[in-house]
Amino acid sequence: MSETDCPERQWVLDEAGKPRLAKTREEVRAMWDDPRRIVEQTDVGRYRVSTIFLILDHGSADGPPVLWETVISDPDHEVSCQRYRTRAAAETGHCEAVVEAGRLMGAR
Repeated sequence: MSETDCPERQWVLDEAGKPRLAKTREEVRAMWDDPRRIVEQTDVGRYRVSTIFLILDHGSADGPPVLWETVISDPDHEVSCQRYRTRAAAETGHCEAVVEAGRLMGAR
């Protein structure tokens, strides 16, 4: 496989922030360090809620891509993880996860 070939199911964000299939490995490498991957990060007490663009499609091969993820974690481990097909759903999921992290803080 050459440097210009790119494995299937790897995505990048275009200039407008819309996902598109990557064309080269170099595009994928650059995307890993692109700050636009971070949709939002929110600290709630000891918990961090982080929503990111995944690059790698976590959906099934025959369905729409799953490209965003929200994780609630504490310093010791991941508490929960949800994945989404759209950025809008990920943004909503982030807000819901912030509320959940607040509930977790109250349960301590």
